Amino acid sequence: MDLSYFMINRMKKHGTNCNSSALFFFQKFGGRLALFGANLIWGTSFLFTKLLLIYIPPVTVAFIRFVIASFILTFYIKIFKKEKMIIFQRDILNLVMLGLFGITIYYYGENTSLQTITISSASLILSLIPAVTLILSVVVLGEKVFWFNVLGVIIAFVGASFIILKDTNLYELSKFEVGYIYILIATLSFSIYSIIGRKVMLKRSAIHTTAFTFIFGSILLIPFVFYEISSLSIRADLSKIALNLLYLSFVCSIGGYFLWNWGLKQINPGRASIYLNIIPLTAVLLGTLFLGEKITLGIVIGGGLILSGIYIANYK
Repeated sequence: MDLSYFMINRMKKHGTNCNSSALFFFQKFGGRLALFGANLIWGTSFLFTKLLLIYIPPVTVAFIRFVIASFILTFYIKIFKKEKMIIFQRDILNLVMLGLFGITIYYYGENTSLQTITISSASLILSLIPAVTLILSVVVLGEKVFWFNVLGVIIAFVGASFIILKDTNLYELSKFEVGYIYILIATLSFSIYSIIGRKVMLKRSAIHTTAFTFIFGSILLIPFVFYEISSLSIRADLSKIALNLLYLSFVCSIGGYFLWNWGLKQINPGRASIYLNIIPLTAVLLGTLFLGEKITLGIVIGGGLILSGIYIANYK
């Protein structure tokens, strides 16, 4: 179901005056708010994933997370929405590719990288996603890129650098740990996922696309899980591990991916990817709150630049 249709009918159901200005605001900014929310949620996932990696191998974390999310979303579609999860032969390849690039490769790269590099460093590399996606959008989709869109990308990237480099030694980057290779792979993978997602979302609903993405992505993770399973050793409070996994599954997976897929219906992937710069902002702020990092001038300046870049990149 289209989110705007759902919101309008919900307002009518509760007797809210659905005036033209409110509808205009939702139609104009609904997609942007969805993308903002998705990336805000994903920014929190770094902290929860980093904590889980102390006890569970990286691919196993991703597998458990998305298996749980797949079951929950499938149950919701079949029981509450009372819809059949139909997959047409012409869509199989695209849906498998969404699972491959949006789940399997991306989370293999991201989670593995977090074993050897910091959250800040990983977030910095992921800030390259907008640039990569813009290039792919031009090459694959033939989208036009104007000078102010490019300027917005640059400003947002500079802002992310302000935040992330506040406590990063540049000499550490020069050593190029293996974790940076994994996060670069994740960066390219998510860019490809966004391009494919744009095409698929023109034909399928966001919630069905998200469900199939989780299912195929989880299946493709299985070979890597078997490789890791021999080293699996739970050495912590199981309740804490369960809560972290449930948060990643419910909020980050289902909530984040639904908002992202719906947002891609409203905004092209090149511009939508600018919102990914919210992820490092959120990650650094959570690090400040829960890991004792201080809020510096770099965080304040960087946050302002990120938001400014988002606005400029989406200006038409």
